[in-house]
Amino acid sequence: MRNGVGAKVGETVNLRVDARAPLRGALLGYGVAVVFLLVGAALGTLFSPAGSEDLSALIGAMTGLVSAFGLSRWLMQRPDVWGGLGVEMTTASECAEEQRSRFG
Repeated sequence: MRNGVGAKVGETVNLRVDARAPLRGALLGYGVAVVFLLVGAALGTLFSPAGSEDLSALIGAMTGLVSAFGLSRWLMQRPDVWGGLGVEMTTASECAEEQRSRFG
């Protein structure tokens, strides 16, 4: 994470996380993998020779899962593509000021 507040070693900082970040992270981590696994298994079964549907489904599912892993890693490194998780670093004093202004 980038040190946007100029915090020094030992200084307390707070991290703000966008409210939708957990859902986006879960969909990226699990949703993409499940969809690619199922699509890979279906395609493996669809294009399999007669009598080897199970093996082809397994190979297709594993191919889909590996592809999903690669896609998820690529997307995690490119927050401009999917919007990032919205994590922002603030100093403890900035956070306290915001809480005072928000909650009185």
